[in-house]
Amino acid sequence: MQLSIRHETVYRYDRPIDYAVQLVRLTPLNHVGQRVLNWRVADGNGRLLPSTTDGYGNVVHMMSVHRRHSDARIVAEGLVETAETHGMLREADERLPRLYYTRTTPLTQPDAAIRALADEVRGSIDAIEQLHRLMLKVHKRVAYVVGATSVTTTGAEALARGSGVCQDHSHLLVACCRAVGIPARYISGYYWADAAGAEYEANHAWIEAYVGDQAWMGFDGANQQRVSDAYVRLASGLDYLDAAPVRGMRRGGGLESLSVRVRVAAAQSQQ
Repeated sequence: MQLSIRHETVYRYDRPIDYAVQLVRLTPLNHVGQRVLNWRVADGNGRLLPSTTDGYGNVVHMMSVHRRHSDARIVAEGLVETAETHGMLREADERLPRLYYTRTTPLTQPDAAIRALADEVRGSIDAIEQLHRLMLKVHKRVAYVVGATSVTTTGAEALARGSGVCQDHSHLLVACCRAVGIPARYISGYYWADAAGAEYEANHAWIEAYVGDQAWMGFDGANQQRVSDAYVRLASGLDYLDAAPVRGMRRGGGLESLSVRVRVAAAQSQQ
């Protein structure tokens, strides 16, 4: 199917600031099951932002403003065609060996509770069943509650609190996978749910785990399902910090407010 996407990020400051720079990971790439028909990332004046590619293969745009300003806007939009692969990721730009993704980070460091949770699925028949069972257990242990956590919340903290959002489900799943030796990585992207679809959509996060000797496979802890043609993959990394849609810094000013509006809709296929 074809998915039309518009992602608008707006920063506002209560006092003008002198300088700001934002790193933007909001560009999907081509791989089996995902084909980018058109895409652009621009500032509030419609100027296209310069880009490069990071060590994970993610496209990274940069927006820098070297003047006094009270607000800044980033707009990413385009059309992506997706196809069902049953969660398998093939022919992506893989720049790192899969064992790299067994590394832990502060956000995905397993504690005793995470190791115990991961141990509950060790007796599964195969790797795919093990990951499905782990995904369901994580969802059962961490209720989806908006505002219960922040971008600095670790997987261990989310498990202890028993609540979080898709970012927390993903960090916890990644931590559990790595605790039992399964390479796993954090994925940012978009999810479209139709009238019969799941609960959590638009700007989203899930994981990919390396399944046996087959390939990377996507699992969505928040929606308790394998990734499908309703997903658009943007960026990957060891955790949220590597794949965050927008991260930056500024100089000057006081309080900052951030608003994000994401629209994901099915588009009429032009065949």
